Amino acid sequence: MTEAKQAATPRRAAVVFLFVTIVLDMLALGMIVPVLPKLVEDFVGGNAARAAEIYGLFGTVWALMQFIFSPVLGALSDRYGRRAVILLSNLVLLLAECSVISIRACRSGSRRDSVFSTTCTAC
Repeated sequence: MTEAKQAATPRRAAVVFLFVTIVLDMLALGMIVPVLPKLVEDFVGGNAARAAEIYGLFGTVWALMQFIFSPVLGALSDRYGRRAVILLSNLVLLLAECSVISIRACRSGSRRDSVFSTTCTAC
C-alpha cells in the first residue's frame, strides 16, 4: 500500500506541473492575441494595411518556427528530459512577455512603468 502511495505522488506532481504549464501558455496566448493587432497598428503609425501585412507575417513566422523547432524540442526532451525542456521554455516565455510589457510601457511614455521598475532610457 505504501508503494502505491509513493508512485501516485510523483504522477500527481507531474500532472499538476503539466497543467500549470498549459495554463501559463494559454494565459500568454490569451493576452497576446487580442492585443497584438492594435499593438502592431500603433507601431506602424496607424496604417491598418501595413499592420495587417505585419500581423500576417507574424503568423507565418510563428507557424514556420513551430515546424522547424518542434522536432528540435522533441530531441532535446528525449535527451535531457521533458521537465527540463518545459522549464526552459517557460523561462524563455517569461522573459519574452516581460520584455514586451517593458517595451510597451517605454513606448507609452511612462518612464517608471516597466516590469523591472527601472527608468526607461530609450524613451
